[in-house]
Amino acid sequence: MKTSIRLAISVWLSVAVFLILILVSGQDGMNSYRKLEEYKVSLEDNIERLDSINSGLKKESQRLMTDSDEIQVKARELGYFAPDEGMILVKGYSNDSRSLYSMGLLLSSDYKQKDNSPAFRISALITGILFFFLSWMLLDSPFSKKT
Repeated sequence: MKTSIRLAISVWLSVAVFLILILVSGQDGMNSYRKLEEYKVSLEDNIERLDSINSGLKKESQRLMTDSDEIQVKARELGYFAPDEGMILVKGYSNDSRSLYSMGLLLSSDYKQKDNSPAFRISALITGILFFFLSWMLLDSPFSKKT
């Protein structure tokens, strides 16, 4: 095999290895895309939970604006009582009925993939050099059959 053909195949193989590595594991590769898809799904789930919380709060707000009994119940939960009312504390019983609203989750994209392109370039270069020298040793060695 001619040296120019061997060199062209080595360069082509190096470029192919580099492109495959970038496509699969690069910053904009398939692995990054998959992680971004998972992040998108978690954001959509969080939006659904926040919408549910929001609709519950709207309903409660509407009830508090129109229903005096609801106002009295909420006032008692907050520790406010009418002058003729009081609170009885039972020992050993925790009445933690205060409804603290869940604010939802704050999701941040903390996924940062480091730039592996120098390592990919080195891997591709080594692959090309190895192919060049192995083809030279195997095809041009005195042990290979020449026709």
